[in-house]
Amino acid sequence: MSENLNKVGPCGTCCSECLASKNDPETIKMLIDKGFPKEALPCKGCRGIKGYCPSTSLEGKQCG
Repeated sequence: MSENLNKVGPCGTCCSECLASKNDPETIKMLIDKGFPKEALPCKGCRGIKGYCPSTSLEGKQCG
């Protein structure tokens, strides 16, 4: 599967601009401080995890 396709969630939302997908140490630290699991960062796209974004705002629910 191409990296670009993996950055489109099962719901059709493009997640390539999501902060969680950035491989930037400062961004990753900020997200961990906000509750993202360290092992989920940087996110490689939600297609591979069937739309279950590690975002704390989704509370473990599937996107879409």
